Amino acid sequence: MRTRDTSPSLVPAGPEPRRMLFLLTMVLPLAMVAAHFAMGLLAARPMTLVAGSLPLTIAATVLVVGIFMGVAWRVLAAAMDRQALRLDHAALEVDAGFHRTRMALAAMHLDKARLIDLDEHVELLPRFKRKAFSVPGGFRSGWYQLRNRRRAFVATGEGRQVLWLPCDGDHDLLLEVRDPRTLAAASRPA
Repeated sequence: MRTRDTSPSLVPAGPEPRRMLFLLTMVLPLAMVAAHFAMGLLAARPMTLVAGSLPLTIAATVLVVGIFMGVAWRVLAAAMDRQALRLDHAALEVDAGFHRTRMALAAMHLDKARLIDLDEHVELLPRFKRKAFSVPGGFRSGWYQLRNRRRAFVATGEGRQVLWLPCDGDHDLLLEVRDPRTLAAASRPA
């Protein structure tokens, strides 16, 4: 019999960021290669060709760019899938994308933690990347400077509903958690 996992977890990247990642890493570079060849042919510029053959040059270029960008897409997609949220008696550890942070529970102001909508609380919107990875469509992971000038470790999958956890010092946590109430309850001292 399977038991339902009730431990808190991050919301994974949704379909929109995944689609955008594919467009940016595969479709856009290949479209740029096609545009480069089309402009060269329309302008009747002399081109350096592989073995003197235009079809062979186009095929080789598309193959090399496709392989290189396919590897880049796979690495970035795997990073988007790398998410973990671990809570023990002393700290909350968050893994998101290429980044990780560990925050002592004693440094968090859990009584001020709130589930917020970033459209309504624009002062908490991530503004500048400090050490972060993001994809259009809402995926963010890593350290950002917020509009209110505080630093925050941000881990979002695609949504606008995030759990804001203010902390000591000049940094906070903004996490898109599957069940924020479970995380808030689990992190409170017994």
